[in-house]
Amino acid sequence: MMVCVCNATYCDYFRLPERVVGNKVLVYTSSQSGLRFSKSEHTFINYGGPQHDNDGSVVLTIDSRKKYQSILGFGGAITDAVVLNYYNMTGPTKSAFLRSYYSELGINYNMIRIPMASCDFSTHVYSYDDHDNDFNLTHFELTVEDTHHKIAMIHEILNLTREDIKVYASPWSAPGWMKSTDSMIGGPLINEPNYFKTWANYFVKFLKAYESYGIKIWGITAQNEPEDGYNTKYPFQSMHFTPETGADFVLNYLCPLLKSNGFLPELAVMILDDNRPFIRKWADQILGKLNGSTECVKGIALHWYLNFISPKIQSLVHLDYPNYFILSSEACTGSLPWENNVKLGDWSRGEKYGRDIMQGLTNWLSGWTDWNIMLNLNGGPNWVGNFVDSPVIFNVAKDEFYKQPMFYFLGHFSKFIPRGSVRIDVEMSNNTKSKFLAIAFETDHNYSIVILNTHNEAVNCKVVNADKSVDLTLEGRSIKSIIWPKLEKEYSQIRYNSIN
Repeated sequence: MMVCVCNATYCDYFRLPERVVGNKVLVYTSSQSGLRFSKSEHTFINYGGPQHDNDGSVVLTIDSRKKYQSILGFGGAITDAVVLNYYNMTGPTKSAFLRSYYSELGINYNMIRIPMASCDFSTHVYSYDDHDNDFNLTHFELTVEDTHHKIAMIHEILNLTREDIKVYASPWSAPGWMKSTDSMIGGPLINEPNYFKTWANYFVKFLKAYESYGIKIWGITAQNEPEDGYNTKYPFQSMHFTPETGADFVLNYLCPLLKSNGFLPELAVMILDDNRPFIRKWADQILGKLNGSTECVKGIALHWYLNFISPKIQSLVHLDYPNYFILSSEACTGSLPWENNVKLGDWSRGEKYGRDIMQGLTNWLSGWTDWNIMLNLNGGPNWVGNFVDSPVIFNVAKDEFYKQPMFYFLGHFSKFIPRGSVRIDVEMSNNTKSKFLAIAFETDHNYSIVILNTHNEAVNCKVVNADKSVDLTLEGRSIKSIIWPKLEKEYSQIRYNSIN
C-alpha cells in the first residue's frame, strides 16, 4: 500500500451514512495491495445454523446481549512539532489536513492530547514559570507555543467539527527549580509539602489559563511516564514519581486543590500515563485507596512502548477497579534504535497499530490516543533528535502531506466506533489463522465489527448476527470495518442489562 498524497487541490475523503437500513451490510476495506476504505455492499441472508459452517470459513458470531465497556473516543496529540509543521502549510493544505482527521469527511477523531509546556517534540526546553522559588506562581504564563500555536489550532478544529472534542493534557516535567536536579530533564519533584502544593497549583493555573482562551480541558494525566524520571540523565524532559509519591501527590495535593477550585467532579484525572508493566502497582497504590470513588481520579492512562506484557493484565486490573476507565494515551512507531524513524507507506506499522488497538479494546480499553498527528520527513522537529514516525508526514518543500497505512488503520476504528459505542461479544470458530482478529460494537443505530487479517493469504469469513449471516472474503494483509443495522426482532426479544 502506497501513501495517499494530499495537497491544496486533492485529498481522499468519504462519509458514512448515519444509519444503515434493511438487510444491507456495508464493508470498508484497506489493504496492503492498495485499497483505502474501499466500499462494498452486501446483504444479510437467513443463517442456516452451525451445522452449515463446514466450508472452512472463520465464523464470527455476534452476541449483543453481552456488553462490556463504553468508548470515550480516538485521537492524537498536538505537540509543538505538529503545530510547527501545520503552520508551514498553505491555507488549502491546512484545511485538507484538519478535515482528514477531525471531520465527518475524514476519520472523525474526537480526542486531543496536549503537553503541558515543553516536551521532546518542542524546539527548546521551557515551562510556564521559570522564575526560581516562585511558590505563589506569580510569574505563571502560557507561552507563544500555546497562545499562538496549539490554542489557535484547537480552535480551528472546534470550528470545523460537530464532534464534542475531549482535550486532555499531560506534563513532562515541573519547572527545574521545583526538582532535586534543578532541571526539567530527569529527577523527582522535591519531596516537601511546599513543592507539592506549588506543583498542584501549577495544574490549576494551567486549566484556568486555557479556559480564559475558550478551551475547557476535559482531563489531565498527573505525570507523563513517571518511571522515566528515575534516570537523572534521561535525554529529555521527564520527572520521577514512585507509585507511593505519586499517590501522595494526587490524593493529598492535586485532588483537594482541584476540588476547591471547582474543577471536580467534571475534570477527568488519570493516573500512570506510562507503560503497561507498571499498571498493577500504580492502580493498587492510588485506586486501591479510593474505595471506588471517581470524584477526582477517573481512569488509568497507558502507553504502548513496553507491550511485551500481556494485555490481559488490563482485564485483571479492571476486575479489581471496575469504576475506572483505561485509556491508551500514547503510541508511535519508529522509536526504537534499530528502526527507521519515518518509513513511508510501511503496512506492517499500520498492522502494529491495529493489533494493539484490538487487543487493548478486548481488554477494557475505552479509547486510543496516538502520539504526534503529523511530523516532517525526518520525524520531527524534536529538540533532542528523538525522531519517530507518524500516521501523517508533511513535505514542506511540496506543500503536501502523506497519509500512511497507520492513518487508515486508525480510521477503521475512530470512524466506525463513535463515542458512546459499547463493545459487544464476538465469538470466533474455525479460526486456524492465529493472525486473525475481530472486535464488535453496538452504536446508536448500527452494529460494527472490525476484522484484521495479518496473513498473506485471503481468509473466508462468515459474520453471524441472530438469525442472519453474511459471507465475506478478507484479503491478505487487510483490515475491514463492517456496519449493519440493529435488528428490531433481536432487540425486542433478547436485549438485557450490561455485564461488567
